Amino acid sequence: MAIMVARARSGCWGSKPLAGGVLLLSAAAGGALVGGLAGALGAALPVPARTVLVMLALAALVAAAAAGRRPTQLDRETPQSWLRYGDARTAALNGLALGSGVSTRIGFWSFHLAVVAVTAAGDWALGALALAAFGVARIGSSLVLAGTAFTTEAGRRAVMDLYPVARTASTVLVLCLAPLLALSL
Repeated sequence: MAIMVARARSGCWGSKPLAGGVLLLSAAAGGALVGGLAGALGAALPVPARTVLVMLALAALVAAAAAGRRPTQLDRETPQSWLRYGDARTAALNGLALGSGVSTRIGFWSFHLAVVAVTAAGDWALGALALAAFGVARIGSSLVLAGTAFTTEAGRRAVMDLYPVARTASTVLVLCLAPLLALSL
């Protein structure tokens, strides 16, 4: 993450904050696109069909999370070839990919629950807003953690130690919230 921002900085008048801003805005756009599509899908389905789809998705999500399975994902990093641009495109492409949540690795079930929830809501605008917030949160926290990790060896270890804790917290969140979402249908 820090490398992407550092490379993008040269195309953003040498400004790390501007490159970080491009990264955050494009992450919001990527999340908004996915959330808007999920909400539109929900809106396009008749309520009984949407309810069945959401209940099946929630059952599968809870079963997989409770069994300790890893989330379904594209298990890849953003392409290193984007670093060659060395300008704002580096940050924009990385932000879109990470913010969308579907084109890169995500080790947490909570993203999947968010997609199911906005599909259940059946509102493209709400879906766009909710997953735009996901994109910003994902990139914002990554920027903070990347800054910490590259500062000291102790910072790097602390960041790496947080990952299993965050994964467990996400699984517990899904196991608690999925039944509430099901009851609200």
